Amino acid sequence: MRVGYPGGPRLELHDRNPIMRYLYVTLPGTAPHSPTNRASYTVPSGKKAKLMGTYAQVIRVTAATTLGRILIAMSSTNCIPLELYHLDNTVNSGKNIIQGETGILLVGEVLVISTADLSTAGTVDYYAGANLIEFDA
Repeated sequence: MRVGYPGGPRLELHDRNPIMRYLYVTLPGTAPHSPTNRASYTVPSGKKAKLMGTYAQVIRVTAATTLGRILIAMSSTNCIPLELYHLDNTVNSGKNIIQGETGILLVGEVLVISTADLSTAGTVDYYAGANLIEFDA
């Protein structure tokens, strides 16, 4: 239901048919790999989406024989809201990042979570997610 009156100011996004959306990735014990898209969200026609929060975490589970950079990234068509790099071969070492509101995605914009591990051997746990509020454009 819309609340407002004709000729009045534009409604706040929380009054424009909001829907909560979640995008997340959980990849335990992942072997080395080139950059790979893991999950995506596309803003539907007639909507916008406010990125309310993002998080990412990487944990080295088993040591690599040749160390390489570990990456987890969340990017959209127009910006890169989150990138996390890790370069450590210590078992159980890791990094994490949490961000608050990072912007509004427009109609047709795509949010993608991708991972990469340029090491030789070894495994890594990846965790990432985004909370969005989708609302009428």
